Amino acid sequence: MKSLLRLASVAAIILGSNQVLALPTVIMGETINLSKQDFVTIKAQYGVVGGEVQYAETGYEFPFKTLTIGASNILDFNLSGAVNSAWYSSNFAMDFKLYCEGVLVSEDRAFGVRYQQVSYSARPYIVGKEVSLPSGCLTGKLVLTKVGSLSRAFYTRIQDISLNMTINKVF
Repeated sequence: MKSLLRLASVAAIILGSNQVLALPTVIMGETINLSKQDFVTIKAQYGVVGGEVQYAETGYEFPFKTLTIGASNILDFNLSGAVNSAWYSSNFAMDFKLYCEGVLVSEDRAFGVRYQQVSYSARPYIVGKEVSLPSGCLTGKLVLTKVGSLSRAFYTRIQDISLNMTINKVF
């Protein structure tokens, strides 16, 4: 991630930009590796215990800007990887939604399973080929949402997120 950020800064200098790019920046054609630390946690109030408000993690969000040379309104999107939960909460479903300029580009639902004392991670797979976006994709976000009730979200403990995301211009 650090090399990607350095590359974005160098690209801004090469392009003669007098603006500082807001981070994180996804460079068109480069694969970005995302971990749980890259995401902002989405929380909802779950209850009050002893006068203290309890929150459930209901999802995760990764807002980003894109850096591209030349305009392009037709893009390819790829997302793959794994989301792992604690062993005691391995039966879960998660929605993965990718937005550009507030428009839903593609989505997937993946399931984590615990079977015969072995946990299997949720593995999303998004391939959006030649998606037409009239306003391009200067900003976007990747949203991961736990599926189910607030109680299920509270007890599903996501331990690790390891995703690879690529946005490409169609030539």
